[in-house]
Amino acid sequence: MDRHPSESTDLLEQGRRAYERRDWLAARESLNAADAESPLAVDDLWRLAVSSYLVGDEGAFVDTLERGHRLAREVGDDAVAGGYLLLPKALERFGAGDPEGAHDLGRDAAIIAERSGERDLLALALLVQGRGRVGHFTGIGCSLAA
Repeated sequence: MDRHPSESTDLLEQGRRAYERRDWLAARESLNAADAESPLAVDDLWRLAVSSYLVGDEGAFVDTLERGHRLAREVGDDAVAGGYLLLPKALERFGAGDPEGAHDLGRDAAIIAERSGERDLLALALLVQGRGRVGHFTGIGCSLAA
């Protein structure tokens, strides 16, 4: 079904507003629909990745981060993209039973976020650090999907 260009813009704006309200599911759905109509810009890809993560879709989170990274490299925004790409590596560390390693990756992502002023990256990095600490102190590998 062909949509009028203003419908794509409306979907994008709906996704952005839902993201600002912290309505992660609505943000993810609207941003995905907008992306299907016209590829998202880097900032909107980060919003889609964060929303996907927060509704528990780690596969979409990683895929969207990778797309965002490729696009960020094209437009010269490597530092923030690199910070976001530390997050899937942290997920791998959790899966391997290494919460301390995941915590360290979260710390590195937080440093990049603080330097760049990227609030969403900082929030996710702090979440990773916290889960890493819980796993470290309890002696268990943490699952971010739980």
